This record gives sequence, C-alpha cells and structure tokens, in this order.
Amino acid sequence: MASHSFQQKVVSFAHLMWRRTRYRRILYFILMVIAWIAIVPPVYLTYLKEGGKDASLKSVTNPSPLQTPDYVEITMVAQEVNLVKHKLKFYVSTTPFGKYQANHQELAEGMQAYYGFQNVEYPKGKKMQAVDISVPILGYPRLFPFDTYGADFEVSLSAAAGNNTDVEAENIPVRLVVYGEAQSLTIKSKLNVYRDYPNMIVVDVQVQRASTTLIFCIFLMLVMWGLALTMVLLSFQILVERRQVAPNLTIIGVTMMFALPALRNSQPGVPTLGCASDILTFFWCLFMIAVTAIVNILSLVLRWKYRPASTLTSSETKTPDAPSYPTYPPDLATSQATPGDSSLPIHHRFSAASSSSTLPVTPNAPYPPPTSMRHNEHMPPSDEMSSYYQHIR
Repeated sequence: MASHSFQQKVVSFAHLMWRRTRYRRILYFILMVIAWIAIVPPVYLTYLKEGGKDASLKSVTNPSPLQTPDYVEITMVAQEVNLVKHKLKFYVSTTPFGKYQANHQELAEGMQAYYGFQNVEYPKGKKMQAVDISVPILGYPRLFPFDTYGADFEVSLSAAAGNNTDVEAENIPVRLVVYGEAQSLTIKSKLNVYRDYPNMIVVDVQVQRASTTLIFCIFLMLVMWGLALTMVLLSFQILVERRQVAPNLTIIGVTMMFALPALRNSQPGVPTLGCASDILTFFWCLFMIAVTAIVNILSLVLRWKYRPASTLTSSETKTPDAPSYPTYPPDLATSQATPGDSSLPIHHRFSAASSSSTLPVTPNAPYPPPTSMRHNEHMPPSDEMSSYYQHIR
C-alpha cells in the first residue's frame, strides 16, 4: 500500500509539472544538458586518444630483452604528415645511458645513426642533438576519406669511424620508442627486430584518418545529399504538381550551388577535386541542385502570363465594401421621438429614449412592415436591434 501511494504521489507530481509551461521548459533544458554531457565529452576524449601518445606508443629494444644499463634511447615522434607530397616527418631525440654517457649527457664516444634514408653524425664529447627526418609514405589520396598510407624504414646506431677497434666491434644496444601526434590522423607503428640484422630495427608505419574525422566527413556527405534531395522534391512539386511558391524561393537553388563547394572544402584534409568523396557526393549533388535551380526559375518564367489593366474583370477591380450598419425606419431618422410617444412600438420607444448612444442612420432605408400585435404583448427585438442593444450596454 505504501508503494502504491508513493507511485500515485509521483505520478500526480509529474502531471502537475507537465501542466505548467515553466516546469516543462526546465525539464527540456535538463534533458539537453544530459544529452550534451553524454555525447560531447566522450567524443572529445576519443579524439584525444586516437591521435595521442597512449594509443600509438610502441617500443622495442635491440637486443631483446635489454639486460644491460649501457644503451642509447631513441625517441621518434610523428608530428606532421603531408599526404599530398607523401611525406611523414619525425622529430628524433636521442639520450645515452651508462658507459656511453659522459658529463651532462654528453657522448663518451662518437656515434653514427641511420634513420631511413638519412645519416646523422653524433660527435664525441657533445650532446646528441634532436633532428627532423622525412620518410616517404605510399598511399592513394583519391580514396579520401577512406585512404590509408604506409611506410617502412630502418633505424640503426653504430660506433663512428675512427674510434677504437673494441668499440667498433661492439653492438650498441638501442631502445626505440615511436608514437604519433598528428592532427586528425591515426598513426600505428610496428617495430621488428631480425636476427640477421642484430644492429638494426625495422619500423613499419600505417597512417589513416581518425574515426572522428571519418564520421564528420560522412556527416557532411549526408548533409549534401539531404540538400540535393530537398531541392529535387521542391522542383517536382513546382513542375509536376504545379505548386505556387514565392519567386524568392526559387532562387534558393542558386544559393546552394555556391554554398556546396564551401561545405565540401570544410572536410578535414580533403584533397583537390576528384577524390572518392566527390564521386560519391559532391559531383552528383551539385549536378542535381544546378538542374533543379534552372527548372524552378524556368517554370516561374514560362508560367507567367501578361494581362493588361483593361482586361481585368470587375471582380478584380471592385473596391472593398463599406462597413454595414443597422437601418431604421424613415420616421426615426427624420423625426424627434419622445420616450412617452405611444405611437411607436416598445423597442422604438426605448431606442428613442437612449439619446446618449447614437449610430449612423441611413434615411429612406427599407424597413419591414410592423406585425399586428396586441397592446399588452411584448414584441421581440429584431436581429439588428439585438446588436444595437449589445452596443449600448
């Protein structure tokens, strides 16, 4: 019983809130805030994780496992990707540890590094300076936004020429760390160590569009299709169903023709015309909007008929009628009636007595003949006098 009464109270309270507009608006606002919290922050966090360090971090040691404190750590960060020029730019920093480190992270011995297609010399007694290297990537930009790119290169570190023979013969242990921080792209790497090349690490990099970028591009493609199909539906109503629309509504297609390229270029990282997104959406939508805009304007032009002023009918040139007022018999319009005049009917006597309320009177207006009635019988007022009584009250 207690639970049933509690449910009734909750239902009655809900009905009370729903009947009041102010409470409904507050409820709508709370629902919008909840929807925003449920959608926007998770999407933002997903975007940060996709292109960030945590999702793309890969590390390997050579030899593996690394059982010595004497090694050199190489960190490669993919910061910039130029898909048009097929270039992947890395920021490379190196840090010596153990016997390879002198005072203040200076090198105890000279070293030579090989990053892809670029050689870097690290002189003895100096810090290992960070460098920028470019690696070529292969892909097919015409598949945007579903394009993927790949690159593979080698990383090795050896003693510089001119050092002692014992140092040259020694393999320098390396710990390699690779991750990406490119905007609107997902960079995945795979690090391999081969037995035949004990002094080398092979890096395999895959670059593709982030899922948030892909979803946004698909959304813009759907928007373009929605605009184009709406214009086709409007053109069908005007051309086939002969819908009468305002002339300025037919110009909306021309406006869309100029807005569609800007909408297409708002896709992140979109290449020049001719990619898969254009074949799936832009070209077709632009063609449909252009055709429907021409059809709408042409329909308005061809259906217009010129009619001179002399051919207008009387109904088209007729002026509005003047407002109608109640009419009265001629004797009321011209004579001075007194309240006690028994020659007038009862309702005429009452109207004559109301001298403070006057209405426009039309002389010689048609008035129906009075009906015969007994002296002591009250005559019901006519429709015109009823409206007059309401007016004076």
